[in-house]
Amino acid sequence: SFSADSVLTVTVIQGGDTLTLTSKITLPSGTGPFPAVIGVGSATGSLPSNIFTSRGIATMRFNESQITNAWSNVRGDGPFYKLYPDKKKGKFIAWAWGVSRILDGLEKCPEAKIDLKRLAVTGCSYAGKIALFSGAFDERIALTIAIESGGGGYTAWRVTETLSGSRETLRNAQGQHWYYEDVSQFNNAVTKLPYDHHELMAMVAPRALFVTGNPDYEWLA
Repeated sequence: SFSADSVLTVTVIQGGDTLTLTSKITLPSGTGPFPAVIGVGSATGSLPSNIFTSRGIATMRFNESQITNAWSNVRGDGPFYKLYPDKKKGKFIAWAWGVSRILDGLEKCPEAKIDLKRLAVTGCSYAGKIALFSGAFDERIALTIAIESGGGGYTAWRVTETLSGSRETLRNAQGQHWYYEDVSQFNNAVTKLPYDHHELMAMVAPRALFVTGNPDYEWLA
């Protein structure tokens, strides 16, 4: 549903369990439909809002905590895992699933005045990883903007493993519970991984992908 105060509400029912997602949409002036950017954690991720608002682009927030808690240090907690109780699933795929449900809601609510062919998703740090996973797994996203996503984002684990200094390698990655449980078997054998993150980026193709790093932070590889 889409309320008078411009809040999109998506309710997912699986068996006897319910998950509710809400997203505040800020529309530019005009009649629309408008292109839109979905910011993970905030309406425009870490990017200045005027990059979008000055161009007549709607902004909306993906509230990732409505899916699962990033910082609980617990695998399989939160509303998503009540619906789908396989606790081996990582949180990134759960968050990407949530972004897709927001897109489902936009499809069902034309009164939100969003141009469904001109959608972007963005985020910074772990939210940048979420943006990248979301863009890889949902072809309805036209532009993926992953900001400073570091290890587990656009940075290949094989490359990070070869770098000196303080790096986010697979072995010491933040949020081990963010990833599929079985990935940990490769913590000390990254060259045997059946995939790496250059392939995650390639999944976005041929749609648009924009990634940034930060040369001032060694941790970001």
